[in-house]
Amino acid sequence: MIERLYLRNEWKFAGVLPQADRALAVAWWTLLLVRGLLPALFAIAMGGLVGAVERGGGLAAPLGVVGVVFVLLQVLSPMRTTPSAPISGAVPQRGCTTGSPSRASGRRAWVISRTRS
Repeated sequence: MIERLYLRNEWKFAGVLPQADRALAVAWWTLLLVRGLLPALFAIAMGGLVGAVERGGGLAAPLGVVGVVFVLLQVLSPMRTTPSAPISGAVPQRGCTTGSPSRASGRRAWVISRTRS
């Protein structure tokens, strides 16, 4: 059963990801982790805001936290795919034995060369 898991494309991608470009791989995993935590942080911040309203306390700090987390949720949604494009161009494609970019991935190879310089 574990062998079937390791043969899946997702596991292969995760294994090749750091080899393609370590900095972009770290950025991709960081964005993925932060994006996964933000909904929970939003719920906690909203609970803090509701608690502040019920206590009759100051709303500036709780409202600021809710606003920052909300904006991060909106901004990081499209950004999580941005590092994936150059990484997928650096990962050797199926049937490509030399590792040289094909015509289809020529644009991605250009992006990689631009980000490394």
